[in-house]
Amino acid sequence: MEEAMSVDAEMLIQVLEEASNGDVEAAIAKHGASLSDTEKAQLRRLTPAQIKTTLKNLQDANKALNKMLILDVNNNL
Repeated sequence: MEEAMSVDAEMLIQVLEEASNGDVEAAIAKHGASLSDTEKAQLRRLTPAQIKTTLKNLQDANKALNKMLILDVNNNL
């Protein structure tokens, strides 16, 4: 059974931003307490291009979700 994701989007964005600078192990060391073993292994398997793509996609999705939440709050006021 796969482990549940242990980090939120903001934390994962931070980890990926740090990993995108080329030092995945430093990012894992800094945020290791917040990452599951599965997440650490997945980060280690990503190529630099995959890290950058994943980071951009996650940032875009997070922005879109935040806009949707703002619209939902505004509609309910």
